[in-house]
Amino acid sequence: MLKRSLVAKVLPGLAVSGVLIASIVASPAGLLSSLSGYGYGVCGYGYSAFGGTATVTGLSPTSGTTAGGTAVFITGSGFCNTVSAVTFGTPAQSINVLADTLIQAVTPAHAAGTVDVRVTNAAGTSAINAPADQYTFVTPTPSVYTALSPQRILDTRTNSGTLGPGGSVNLSIGGIYVPANATSVVLNVTSVDGSTAGFFTIYPTGGTTPTASNLNWVAGETVPNLVSVGLSPSGDVTIFNGLGSADAVVDLEGYFAPASGGSTSGLESLTRVLQAARPTQERRLLQARH
Repeated sequence: MLKRSLVAKVLPGLAVSGVLIASIVASPAGLLSSLSGYGYGVCGYGYSAFGGTATVTGLSPTSGTTAGGTAVFITGSGFCNTVSAVTFGTPAQSINVLADTLIQAVTPAHAAGTVDVRVTNAAGTSAINAPADQYTFVTPTPSVYTALSPQRILDTRTNSGTLGPGGSVNLSIGGIYVPANATSVVLNVTSVDGSTAGFFTIYPTGGTTPTASNLNWVAGETVPNLVSVGLSPSGDVTIFNGLGSADAVVDLEGYFAPASGGSTSGLESLTRVLQAARPTQERRLLQARH
């Protein structure tokens, strides 16, 4: 009887411990998130270990449109000391404290100009630290889309060479195939002869490689996709290959430029390109196989 009573008391505790351990292994982030409601979060258990006025030492990005809505990472210190406000001249739309040294905030709508980003915590408001804490609101430049007759501008099977895992190729477009003041282009990008399941990511040359892909494929599959991508200040884009080896075939379909550099309404022309995308992609797929 004593043994049965002891087992009856111990087993429930062991079961709970097992579930807790399994939860930690399966999703430590999820468990910590659930514990945040009990005082545990990115800043640890409670905030007693954190003090001092906040400081702002950097922003990324440092500019965005006057419409607001840009996610900005703010680096500095004192963010775990109960941050109550982040201002870009006016309060941010939202605040997410990621660590004592990092905040993500979404910019408010604001008139064009440069402001100091300031963080308020339990000890007060961060001092101005220009230019490190400065953010510039920029008035968007209206642009229009100009459709072009499709033009092949890259085929790594005949130039540049097949892209290996983690490999990339830079493609110069601005001032060569489109006007120098073009801000972005629409490309039909096709992956050919992928050795494994993989993906391409296309982005302005010199920028940080995005975590999202523009097209994906399985081994041996030929896959086209229509991509709109911004141009770097020098007019270039980079094609990054994530896994295995694959060739890239790129056709230029059109470009965006300030109103003085475009020929037609962006909405109407781009709509026509999108409507034509499927048969165009099917033609490219057939061409890419030869």
